[in-house]
Amino acid sequence: MKLTLKKNGLVVIKDNCVNNGQEPEFDPDDQYYIRSGEQFYDIAHRSGFTIVKDLRSKLKQVVRELLPIRIFVLAIK
Repeated sequence: MKLTLKKNGLVVIKDNCVNNGQEPEFDPDDQYYIRSGEQFYDIAHRSGFTIVKDLRSKLKQVVRELLPIRIFVLAIK
C-alpha cells in the first residue's frame, strides 16, 4: 500500500476496538481480531505509518452493546 500511496496521501481505517489494556478478541462471525487502540498504534508504527488523527465514535455512548468504534487516519512516516 505504501508504494501506491501518493505523496501526502492518507489512509483512513474504521475499526471496532476493545478498551486499552484488554486482550484482543476474535470475532468468529466476521472472522477478524478486535484490538485495542494501543495495539493498532503499534501495528501502524511498525508498518511505517504515523497516525495523524484518531476519532472516537459517540455511537458507543448511545448503544451500550456496541464495541467502541474508532477512525484512524494514517500517513507515511
